[in-house]
Amino acid sequence: MIPHTPYYGTADATALYLITLCQAWKWLGDDSVFLQHQQVAERCLDWIDRYGDLDGDGLQEYQTRSAHGYENMAWKDAGDSVMYPDGSPVRGPKALCELQSYTYDAWMRMADAFEHFGQAQAATRLRLKADALRQRFESLF
Repeated sequence: MIPHTPYYGTADATALYLITLCQAWKWLGDDSVFLQHQQVAERCLDWIDRYGDLDGDGLQEYQTRSAHGYENMAWKDAGDSVMYPDGSPVRGPKALCELQSYTYDAWMRMADAFEHFGQAQAATRLRLKADALRQRFESLF
C-alpha cells in the first residue's frame, strides 16, 4: 500500500545522489560543482551512517515504519519483487545486494573527492568503511 501519492520513497537515492554528484564533478572537471554541493553530500554520508544500518549488522538495509508503508523501497519496488524461493514475501529489514554496492561505490567516490580537496582523514575513514562493507558482503553472499 502506498502511503500517499505521488510517493518517491527509496532507500537507495542517498547513495545514488553521491555517486551522481561525484560523476558530474569528474565529468565536468569543475571543482566548484562538488564544492557547491559538499554540505549536502556530507549530510548524505551522515544519513547513511545514522539510518542505513538499522540492525547494526554492517549492511545497509531498509524497513517500512508504517503499517500502511510501502514494503519495497528500491528500484524493484513492486509488491512482489523481493520474494523467497517459495514465493512468500521477504519482510524487512531488507539488505538488498544493490544497496550494498551503491553505498560502497558512494563511499569510494566520496573518499576520492575528499582526498582531492585535502581531507585525507575523511577519505581514509570512508575507504575503511567501504572495505568493511565489502568484506561483510562477501562473507555473507
